[in-house]
Amino acid sequence: MELGEQAVRWWSRKYKLPRNHPLCTSRTEAELLLEMYEDMVDRRDELHARLGEPGVEADEVMRQINGINEVFEVEEEVYDPLVAKWEQEILEGKVPDLDAELEG
Repeated sequence: MELGEQAVRWWSRKYKLPRNHPLCTSRTEAELLLEMYEDMVDRRDELHARLGEPGVEADEVMRQINGINEVFEVEEEVYDPLVAKWEQEILEGKVPDLDAELEG
């Protein structure tokens, strides 16, 4: 399937309008693709924010993130909750205890 056709299908699902709707057909393939890719980046950011939340299956979230990364030909990511904890502590201006184990 062509990228242009994928973008039209995506647009139709997103806005719940038929593919031949004037709001879709009046846009160029490049405009549709740009909007589709921007939505994918937003979705990937949302998924990253969910990592580490209680009850979230990190493996499934990472599978979705890496599915998006594959579209953008970006290297596969891995998630380590302990490293994420250290990174958060650094962002908060703390010195992480690298010898500590993950709680819970």
